[in-house]
Amino acid sequence: ILLVITDQQHPDLAGFTGKTAVRTPHLDHLAAEGAAGSRAYAACPLCTPSRATMLSGQYPSRHGAWSIGTDTPDDITSVAALLTAAGYRTGLVGKSHFKSCERPG
Repeated sequence: ILLVITDQQHPDLAGFTGKTAVRTPHLDHLAAEGAAGSRAYAACPLCTPSRATMLSGQYPSRHGAWSIGTDTPDDITSVAALLTAAGYRTGLVGKSHFKSCERPG
């Protein structure tokens, strides 16, 4: 299972959309071999709450990450935790902002 999330990217700026001259051969291959959505909705227009919602399946009012720099609570069950419990190895590459920069550890 590979979930690719980009940040601040216009939806037409990937070759597989057929609407741009931008070359994205690796994304095009992933889209051709897997699944790519053409419509999306966000629970919040800010990145941290949106990421927390995608990984927890909960709205910001439930998981508590309301803004950038707001900690996502440690006790929130995530898709990654569920997959790990089912025997998958999980990882996150890139920024997540699930914890405040000022929070130790």
